Amino acid sequence: MSTKVYVSDNKRAMFVCPECGNAKNIDLSKQKGVYKAYRAKYKCHCGHSYPVLIEKRRYYRKRTNLQGMYTHIVTNSYEKISKGVVTITDISRSGIMLRLNTKHNLKVGDKLLIDFELDNTNKTKISKKVTIKHIDGLKIGTRFCKIYPRMQETRPLVSIC
Repeated sequence: MSTKVYVSDNKRAMFVCPECGNAKNIDLSKQKGVYKAYRAKYKCHCGHSYPVLIEKRRYYRKRTNLQGMYTHIVTNSYEKISKGVVTITDISRSGIMLRLNTKHNLKVGDKLLIDFELDNTNKTKISKKVTIKHIDGLKIGTRFCKIYPRMQETRPLVSIC
């Protein structure tokens, strides 16, 4: 099984040996393919070598198993089309990966309103508007819509997706 290593924006990656726990920050800027995921083998100074999956991501994805609800909406009118139960399988600063429990009629580009609770001590409630970026059966990858305030205070917030 490969250990995942994430490449930062400055093209550096932190390798942590599973045998001795030694960490080493390595510059990967001269490596080919630094912008896509690839497999490699890393050898620690302790002599232990292990397989790694080197991945370039803007934001780290945290694996989760959170239950929530989705509402399929029409853009800008918030007219509800359908609702359902989802499991949030991972989350990052830019989006979430969902797994639906039943068949759906969603397509890439559709907007969803996602409601769920974090598993922290405060049970923080999250409600976010997302855009569907890819669909693989019941697995759906989404990106958070950004909300920008308008310059004049009398106008409502603008949602950009």
